[in-house]
Amino acid sequence: MEFDPPIKERSDKELFEIIENRDDWEPEALNQAQSELIERGVSIGKQNNRSRSKRKFESRVSKIKASSRYSTLEMVLLVTLGIPFCLFFSDLEIFWPGEGFKTKNRQGILALLLGILFWGLLLYLVVVFF
Repeated sequence: MEFDPPIKERSDKELFEIIENRDDWEPEALNQAQSELIERGVSIGKQNNRSRSKRKFESRVSKIKASSRYSTLEMVLLVTLGIPFCLFFSDLEIFWPGEGFKTKNRQGILALLLGILFWGLLLYLVVVFF
């Protein structure tokens, strides 16, 4: 089977990417990449070691992201200043840290809702009493 560019013309880094992302590639590409690395002097043991290391690293990163959270001060700042910043910059990204940050994303949504309530109440009180 032919690949574009051919497996033999790819760099070591690209070959390791093929091996480390097995689900994204056809078995033939995986076999060719492993064979090419062996020809370049990289043993199967080293290839498997690198794949294992990458999976462990990604697992640790996922655990860190999943367990990270905003401090109390950060939450107070998000609630009180988040809405004005969003209006000024026309962007709600301040409340969404990104993929994998489960707790922080939930806290961001809570801060957004509390901020809307806070600023809505503040505007209501200003209109009613002034």
